[in-house]
Amino acid sequence: MHNTQPSRGPIRSGLVGIARKIQKDNVATKKQMSEAFQDIHSLMESAKPMVELVHKISDCMKDVQGDEVPEDEIKDFRQNLLSLGVKVKDPVTKSKFGKDEYFRKLAKEISDTLSGEIEKRGGILTLIEVFVRLNRARGVKLASPEDLLHACYNLEKEKLPLKLKEYGKGVRVLQHDCFSDDVCKSTVLSLLDVHEWLSSEKYAELTGIPLLVSRHVMSMCEENGLICRDESIEGLRFYTVDRIKFQS
Repeated sequence: MHNTQPSRGPIRSGLVGIARKIQKDNVATKKQMSEAFQDIHSLMESAKPMVELVHKISDCMKDVQGDEVPEDEIKDFRQNLLSLGVKVKDPVTKSKFGKDEYFRKLAKEISDTLSGEIEKRGGILTLIEVFVRLNRARGVKLASPEDLLHACYNLEKEKLPLKLKEYGKGVRVLQHDCFSDDVCKSTVLSLLDVHEWLSSEKYAELTGIPLLVSRHVMSMCEENGLICRDESIEGLRFYTVDRIKFQS
């Protein structure tokens, strides 16, 4: 009998070919990554003069007095800086102030940095979003979650346009003075003039506020007799009282 073991030559060749291809792909990937990092480094270097110019403009705007530049334009400019991740001014730190003074000044910084953006976003911003946006504006001198929370407790004490509110189970938000019960009622009725009905989800989508806050607003309007609910297989919807009467 002859030994008829199959030859492993083709298999070994195939494995060697696969190994070479993987090695070749790795070399190409490393080259691409190296070139990408070089491009990023060049971009960062070329961006430095632009960032310095932005800081100079920001410093000049802080020194402007009277009616030389409208306040709305200053706010818009600072919000644009924030969206680019450029801090508008040096942040307050614990090393410069005592504990109580630090929290008061941090509350002022939170208001100066975010009040305009919160107002544009419907008057509400979750505390998680506040934490991210504030620290993006601060740069490397980050505020801890505990410091942020303590500072937010000082917002009302310092009579700033923002205040800390809690909805549901532990959902904390910063609420602008523009987000009052009367404004919410007016907004709901205005939207119902345009839309046949509203749900909590639809109201949240149209106004940009968190869903939990939207549910609170709709419940408040219902309790005040401004809207009526209709529960069906399509879900919970709210209508104006006049429309419900008309449909009846």
